Amino acid sequence: MIVELVLAVVIFGFVYFIRSRSEALKQRDRMGIGGPRPMLILGNMVEMGTMMAKNGQQLYRIFDEWKEKYGKLYGFYCGPRLFVVVEKLDMAREILIKKFDCFTD
Repeated sequence: MIVELVLAVVIFGFVYFIRSRSEALKQRDRMGIGGPRPMLILGNMVEMGTMMAKNGQQLYRIFDEWKEKYGKLYGFYCGPRLFVVVEKLDMAREILIKKFDCFTD
């Protein structure tokens, strides 16, 4: 009886974890920002690792490749956390000066 209850709790927790993780990874799509497709748990970490191995361990080259592919505004995931790269000067100015209260983190 206890084993079945523990197993049910573990399965429920795993399903909840996977579901919440998949919702977090859809955040970029809801914002309308392009970027590489993330994996469920690791985000874009595996892709970044393989690209760094190919490019001689230089992270900035990954961002250059993504800028060419997705434009000057894109997002990528490190695990479940979304990082947005803004290389448009007018948009960066608006975010940092005019709408700074909307971006607390």
